Amino acid sequence: KSTGVSPDIFSFNTLLNAYSNSGLPDAGRNAERILDWMEQLAQTEGFDLSPDAYSYTAVIDAYAKSRSPDRAEAVLHRLLHRQMEGHNVTPTVVTFTAVLHALSRTRNIDALPRAKALIAMMEDLDSSGVPNVAPSTVTYNALLNVCNKSREYADSANEAMRILEEMKLHPEHAKPNC
Repeated sequence: KSTGVSPDIFSFNTLLNAYSNSGLPDAGRNAERILDWMEQLAQTEGFDLSPDAYSYTAVIDAYAKSRSPDRAEAVLHRLLHRQMEGHNVTPTVVTFTAVLHALSRTRNIDALPRAKALIAMMEDLDSSGVPNVAPSTVTYNALLNVCNKSREYADSANEAMRILEEMKLHPEHAKPNC
């Protein structure tokens, strides 16, 4: 039975978010299929369903929760490729941080170098004027978590301390909230 009402980007993003929060083992793959569908519909005349940063981030989050960092990172690169093709979509700090969360949920030996490369990419994009991609405290906390779970460094505590020292301490963070 058709309602005669057309879904919009919010409808699709809600579905993507539902997969992300479902806990299903194939949630990431199912969410990416929805993303594929959205991209196909966006090429069809009469449909304005181009995935936005939230769409890609929800798929990345679904892969993060299913411990699939390679697929999460691939979705980020897919977004970046679409941006380079001229599509009106730009990753945000939340998008990158979701990939860092995916990397923190694995014990891949290359997780920390990959996480650092993502931070460097964010900084480069920010320096080139791309809005809303500068690493945040949450981003660096995710990086610290990758370091914490990394098997690459025998001295991961010192590496985490080095990262923490690189973070800027702002006056509003200098006093505990009592």
